Amino acid sequence: MIRIALLWHMHQPYYKDPFTGTFVLPWVRLHALKDYYGMVFLLKEFPGIKVTFNLVPSLIRQLEDYTRGETDLFQQIAWKDADSLAPGEIAFLLRHFFSTNYEYHIRPYPRYDYLYQKREQSGDPGERGWTGLFSVQELRDLQVWFTLTHFDENYKEGDPRVLGLIEKGEGFSEEDKALVKEVELELLSAVIPLYKEMARSGQIEISTTPFYHPILPLLLDPQEGRNANPDLPEYDLHFSWPEDALGQLSSGLDYMEKIFGIRPRGIWPSEGSLSEGVVTMLEELGVSWTAGDEEVLARSLGKEIARDASFNLLEPGVLYRPYRLPSRGISLFFRDHYLSDLLGFHYQKIPYKKAAADLVGRIKAAGEKLEGDVTVPIILDGENAWEYYPRSGRDFLKELMRLLSQEEMLTTATFSQCLEQNHGSLEKLSPGSWINGNFDIWIGDEEDRKGWELLARTRAVFHENSHKLDEKAVREAREYLYIAMGSDWFWWFGKENPTPDLDIFDRLFRENLRKVYTLLDVEVPYELSKPIASGVAASAPLVTPPTGLLQPVLDG
Repeated sequence: MIRIALLWHMHQPYYKDPFTGTFVLPWVRLHALKDYYGMVFLLKEFPGIKVTFNLVPSLIRQLEDYTRGETDLFQQIAWKDADSLAPGEIAFLLRHFFSTNYEYHIRPYPRYDYLYQKREQSGDPGERGWTGLFSVQELRDLQVWFTLTHFDENYKEGDPRVLGLIEKGEGFSEEDKALVKEVELELLSAVIPLYKEMARSGQIEISTTPFYHPILPLLLDPQEGRNANPDLPEYDLHFSWPEDALGQLSSGLDYMEKIFGIRPRGIWPSEGSLSEGVVTMLEELGVSWTAGDEEVLARSLGKEIARDASFNLLEPGVLYRPYRLPSRGISLFFRDHYLSDLLGFHYQKIPYKKAAADLVGRIKAAGEKLEGDVTVPIILDGENAWEYYPRSGRDFLKELMRLLSQEEMLTTATFSQCLEQNHGSLEKLSPGSWINGNFDIWIGDEEDRKGWELLARTRAVFHENSHKLDEKAVREAREYLYIAMGSDWFWWFGKENPTPDLDIFDRLFRENLRKVYTLLDVEVPYELSKPIASGVAASAPLVTPPTGLLQPVLDG
């Protein structure tokens, strides 16, 4: 029997500004409206399909905050009466409210496409120059469409409120905007209960990740960057923070148990990043399984995971089983990198039926070379790919689930259901991640290392001064340190991953460090006022809304 262990990794950075309490980017909310809800909801059509969802604690915390009424900056501008938008808010609207895939989320809707084309043809007249170029009605329609296009396909097709707005298409009223807000809150509030329901039914397993998504091997030893890739230049980073790695892991497990009523048995480490020290820590916490990438397995075995000209595995039995390290009971799975990337990056480009049949055919072909039970680990981001698929990938996913349901030699299973399979033995585990089997993305560039230096200095100041604080303030300051340890800030530093929001990520990283100094009542270093990334202007503002009216004393 071939078990397909499919894991969707659900994660976004922690977007909350530590000084204003406002989320400065909307991606937790918008992915929740579509993928965090829709990816698990579609399983109701296929009750025999089992899937593992890896939910990052910091993502779930942000979802909880939204359901309690907290908002992001984009929401605040989307909800504001269109006729009272200030010039800066209009510029913000026209910069950010087309930030989605054009082919599948803008072009299918004539009014949204019209607004996009008008924006493109207008160039960039500067912040105040936008005033008057778009009518109030056009701005209001844009406010509606940016959220409307992100609703799950089930809502777009089956909810009369959403369907009615899509059919109306333009000329939206402030009442229409209020309706979008109502449906949005309804969907956001449904996400966590839906995962609870599906986990209780046994159809899904919920695994998790250290709380704020840090690269654990680098917390234990930043020189693991050079151990994984000796070609990196030498760098002067020498620390070991096992208590922080343990704190992020244990708090993540505790939090997920509190929210879902089930303590996760598995940990997908941030960015698939493993080392022997991490595995030891996971086992000491009672974790049953973890997972990494096939390239990490290849380096650990000292042999290539070979494929033929069609990229099919020559020896699938090497990859399609769990492993253990000497004297360790925790199971280690290694994802099929090629199959996972087909889902993440390539099947979006071909007809969905052909894509689903190709994946099933490849898995069956591998099974024909094997005897006994095997596990095919397929692990990838659970939200990012679908923006580039027609209809958010729902046709492809449903066709895949249909084919898997009818194949006799294939079954789906959660990772915990695969623990009884015969294990392979590893003499050692090479440190590495699911990106090229190393940590270059997070420590290989000078900007990355500058971020680590600032983090290390802030952490040292925290430990030197934390005795001055009460217990609550110590916990709060430590929390901001943990946020700054997240992988996402380092993902965007350097040249590998360009983003138009680099100024926001850069500033958020530094603001979390600044918050630690503020809580400690220690002077904030000037360095934290300067961008780390070379592509960010020193004056780049992080726009936040006013929190209230000023109350000046007019005393003459």
